[in-house]
Order: sequence, then structure tokens, then C-alpha cells
Amino acid sequence: MDTSTLGRSVRRIEDFRFLTGRGSFVEDFVVPGAAHGYVVRSPHAHAEIEQIDCTAARAMPGVLGAFSEADLAADGIGPLPCVAQVATIEPLIVPPRWALARGRVRHVGDPVAFVVADTRERARDAAELIRIDYRPLDAVTDASTALAPEAPRIWEEAPGNLCFRFRRGDQAATETAFAAAAHVVEITLVNNRVVPTPIEPRAAVGRHDAAADTLHLLLTGQGVHGIRGQLARAVFGLPEERIQLTAPDVGGGFGMKNFLYPEWVLVLWAARRLGRPVRWVAERGEEFVGAAHGRDNRTRARLALDRDGRFLALDVATVANLGAYLSSNGPGSSTNSPATAMGGVYAIPAVFMEVRGVFTNTVPVDAYRGAGKPEANYLVERLVERAARRLGIDPVVLRQRSPPGLPSAAPRRRRAAGCVDWVTAAFSKPRAARRTRVPKSASIPTARWRWSSAPSPTARVTKPATRRSPRRCSG
Repeated sequence: MDTSTLGRSVRRIEDFRFLTGRGSFVEDFVVPGAAHGYVVRSPHAHAEIEQIDCTAARAMPGVLGAFSEADLAADGIGPLPCVAQVATIEPLIVPPRWALARGRVRHVGDPVAFVVADTRERARDAAELIRIDYRPLDAVTDASTALAPEAPRIWEEAPGNLCFRFRRGDQAATETAFAAAAHVVEITLVNNRVVPTPIEPRAAVGRHDAAADTLHLLLTGQGVHGIRGQLARAVFGLPEERIQLTAPDVGGGFGMKNFLYPEWVLVLWAARRLGRPVRWVAERGEEFVGAAHGRDNRTRARLALDRDGRFLALDVATVANLGAYLSSNGPGSSTNSPATAMGGVYAIPAVFMEVRGVFTNTVPVDAYRGAGKPEANYLVERLVERAARRLGIDPVVLRQRSPPGLPSAAPRRRRAAGCVDWVTAAFSKPRAARRTRVPKSASIPTARWRWSSAPSPTARVTKPATRRSPRRCSG
């Protein structure tokens, strides 16, 4: 193992290519004979599908096919899986998520039909001729409201719209600490839903090699192995070696391009069905209702302190909005991820958290930009600030009384103390004399971050990326 670059700044090698317009993105690839796909989406948050009539669309010039879920079902296409491994109290409820809605739509933007034509414009025009009769149903978009007894039920297999209940930590020790605490502060926080908007929207090209009976997906993906496994095992029922994925340069994602999407299934299936490549590129507005969202949870938290202001216990209760379906790793972003960061960097003897995952008539939620860890650190810091004001103690001093309970605690304590001394000295000077460089040691650790993921199969990387030849990662 080459360790020569450890601890040193490493010059990036990709910048010149990107800054001079030589990036290699999905839209840059010319695929001979490729047709264009367009997804027809639900305008309703919750409705029964009474009828889909694609006759007029299929009669349009240049249209190669207009499909509904019945066409995919006839070919035995399976639902998109949820692969999250979460130790819930009762088994995780995973309703089927079909690439095209079957019988009912459950959020605005739910895919209902797929049109393929020789140009993107013709596919879009034909999509407008598809007749879909809906019977609107009552909808619920707020997770807490969805738990109410009178809320509309989104899935029959999920009574009360509850998907799971998750617990982590020592509940008994936490309750004991609160009973003996001199001070208790409480806060309710809303981490609002966020919509990822990468520079490059999602895009894919599906191809089928009839001679070898293999499928190939060129996609804007942050990973290939997991998506390939899900496509092979759950959706197409094929050995993994018969599905290949290629991910060229990706124009942003921060997590939202890690997952299997209905459109990946549609371009592959249509390519096999029609015998020619099929490409699809999301429109900007379409991404707001088609790609995975992030966050969206409401948390009530309590912090127990002794008479001197030292932290004794942390109790956290969260209601997490999962959306209408479970995305690939959706349940993990409100459970496993925040659990590794709960309590931040502080020495808190007893911590307990409980999460209820809830179905709503909204776009599915999954991991995005930290996925649970920013929420956990934000939560504890808000509690510390509230405690400092309640007790009349300087927030920095209060943090020092429960220093980091990590293996590197001693160095962190010294850095925190150095920061306090520097800030105190700097601001005791006249304003004109404060122009001084901030020392590198002047930092107070306030965020805990643990990164881990499942092991990935060995990858083989062939050829540097060019406009005509993307990097290919295959198992």
C-alpha cells in the first residue's frame, strides 16, 4: 500500500477536463438507433386508476410503444426492492413499488405510463394523448397527521400508516437519569423535506444484446454494484452477470443518485421489448416529483443535566416521513444513520432514541447529504444552546462540562480549551487590535460523524473516461 500521500494535499487531476467542457455525461453519448422515452406521471397525490387508454398515443407518427403496468406485469417484471437493513421492533412493512403504478397512485409524480418514440418531442406529444381516468382519494402529506386514527390509509398492509418502530439505546438508564436530574430541557424540531437538484438531472440509456441476452444500463449513478444486484434479483429475475451498468461522469447527486429508480427499469425493459436502445433524460421540473427527497422528520428531544450542568441523559422521539413507497435505503436515513451520531461529541452517559417511520402521499425519502447525521448533531446542539440559556451558563462553558466521550477526547478537550482562551483574549482587545490570524487549534468539535457502508464487490476499472468511452465498473 502506497502511504506517500497520507497527510498531504493531493492535486486533483479531473478539474481541467471539466473546466474545459470535456466532461463525459450520459447526454454526451451518441447511441446509434436510440429511441426516446417519456414518463407520464400522476397529477394526484392519491387516486384509484380506473382506466388507461394508450390507443391514440400508439397511433402517433414515430411512436414505437406506449405502455402501462399491465405490459410490465405480462413480462413478469418485479417491484423495486427496499434493501435497507434496519433492526425494527416488528418486521419492516415493505409494500410493492412497481415501475409503473398498479391500480392506484400514491403521490404526485407517481409513474403511470411510459411512451417511447423516435424523438423526445414526439414521445412527449404522444404522452398527452394517453387517457387516464382517476378516482381521487383523500390524501395525507404530513407524517404526524398520517398517524391519526382518522387519516386516510395509504397501504392496507400498513395499519395507521405505520411502517416501522425503531429503538436504540438504554431506555431504563435514560428514564432513571431523567428522574434524578436537576434540570431538564425539551425541544421540538422540524427538519423540513428537501428536494435534491443536481446540475445534471437523472438520465439513462437502456440497451439489450439479443445474441447474448444481456442488458446494459448507462446511467447517472453514484454506484453500480448495488443497483445491478437489485435489478437482477428483484426486478428482472436474471443472474447478475447478464446485467451490466456503466456510470460515466456524474453532475452532482450528494446521495440521491445512489438508488434504483423506476426509470432505470423502464428503459431496460423497453429496450428489450422494442429491440433497440431507449434513452430517458429527466426534465428539471420532473425531478421535483420523480427523484428521491431527503429529511422530513419531526423530533421531540429532552436533555437531562445535573446541578453543575453536566449532561446526564438524552431522550429522542422522531416521526419520520418515508413517502408513499420505501426507496432503496429509505428507512436507514432516519434510523441507523442518526443512531451513530446521536449525542454528538459529548459524554452523555445514557441515550435512548425511538423512531416511527410513516407512509404519506409524498415522494419517497432516502439518504441525502449526510442522511440522519446532520439532523442528530443539529438536535443536540440546539438542546445545549437551550440548556445554556435556561441555566444562565455560557454555551461554550456548558459544552466544556461534558467534553467529548470519544477515544480522542483528550486532544479534543485541549483544542476546545485553546479555542476558548483564544476567543476570550481576542475579544477583550479593542476592535482595531483584533486583526489576528485564527490559530489552527481554534476549533470546538461539535459534530460527530461515523461513515460506514456494506462492502462492495471488487471492481475492475477500464480505460480513462472520454466523451465516447466512459469508465466502466463491473463486478
